[in-house]
Amino acid sequence: FYIRFFPERKILKLSENVYRDEELDFVIKKLQKKNEGQLHLIGNGDIGATIPLDYIRRRQYGHFNSVFCITEEGEEFDDVLPAGRYLCFTVRGSYDKIPSCWKSVFAEAKRRRFVPAGNPMEIYLIDNHDTSDESEYITQLQLQVKEAF
Repeated sequence: FYIRFFPERKILKLSENVYRDEELDFVIKKLQKKNEGQLHLIGNGDIGATIPLDYIRRRQYGHFNSVFCITEEGEEFDDVLPAGRYLCFTVRGSYDKIPSCWKSVFAEAKRRRFVPAGNPMEIYLIDNHDTSDESEYITQLQLQVKEAF
């Protein structure tokens, strides 16, 4: 686990309710097609998805409410990821590991006396667009946090 401060990140976002891998991949491709003049999504490591906080709290994993691509400075964008402190954890390997890792992230946040300040995010650094070997997947879990009072 590590804490990282991120400045505001400009994104192109597509809000859709999605349930896991095949559907998520389809929505990512829709985002790419919608912005094909600007994006070269596949393999750039800047693709992510947001998860409704309530779903994670109820231990309902694999539900997403948007996909996004972080844009480069000066490029068009339609939304932002807020600046702030994020509790991060990197998952290597199959997506099957992610639910238990989210449990660990929330336990660590509680241990550090943090509370969530936004919807959790998964950033796909290496995914099925980069390799067919699931053991090579790298997913960064990010939870914006603030001090509990």
